[in-house]
Amino acid sequence: MSIKTALLAMVTLLGIAACGRNGTLPEIDGNGIVHGKSLTSKSDVAKSIVAIVLENAEGAALCTGTILDESTILTAAHCVDETSKKIFVVFAANIKAAKKENVRAADAIAQNPRWKKSHDGAGDLAVIHFTGGLPEGYESVSLAKKTFKLTAGEEVVMAGYGVSNGKKESGAGALRETKTTILGTMNKDQIATDGHTSSVCFGDSGGPAFAEVKGALVQWGVAHSVLNKECNESSMHTSVMQYETWIKSEMKKLSKKK
Repeated sequence: MSIKTALLAMVTLLGIAACGRNGTLPEIDGNGIVHGKSLTSKSDVAKSIVAIVLENAEGAALCTGTILDESTILTAAHCVDETSKKIFVVFAANIKAAKKENVRAADAIAQNPRWKKSHDGAGDLAVIHFTGGLPEGYESVSLAKKTFKLTAGEEVVMAGYGVSNGKKESGAGALRETKTTILGTMNKDQIATDGHTSSVCFGDSGGPAFAEVKGALVQWGVAHSVLNKECNESSMHTSVMQYETWIKSEMKKLSKKK
């Protein structure tokens, strides 16, 4: 299958790994990203990443997000919608080990307007506002600017709390990272990465894709979808660069409301 054909076929969203019981954080076992490595809360990458646990009519669901500032999180739009009764932001390398004082309640969300109108998965971004501030040791992520460019074959880093077995949808809840390479760009909105060696998977939705710039990691993408349920071919990420203005605008709007 050509890259172009593969990108057009990407319809499997990454967001929902259903588990747990209503009113509680889900009891999720195992590790995340397929063929990745575990991270601790002391890792530089982990300091800006959170788990997002959503209470829906079906039970609970899991996504990943990054810290924008002391009260807002960036994630995927398909992770949060009107069906989410409650949303929790969890600051922990492993959800099962999360302390009560490291869990925050979300009180407002903003989905990108393009996501609501599009039929091609464009604009899959959301900003979540939460109360209680950041726990000690956590900090905001560095976002790529509008002028940032990626090239095919370039190495990138991804991280998330998702499943380690896409076919069985098992093994989620621990933060993991992996490295892969850029395949190409479907349009200015979506960028594909190679998943044959390692990939994001279900529950990693909203999680970051980083590139190294002058020795530091900057987030250029937000996990959106995969080509197949096994999560072993390729994955799509929404471009942060294309929505820099919208992200900053929503951060200010949500903070003013509270």
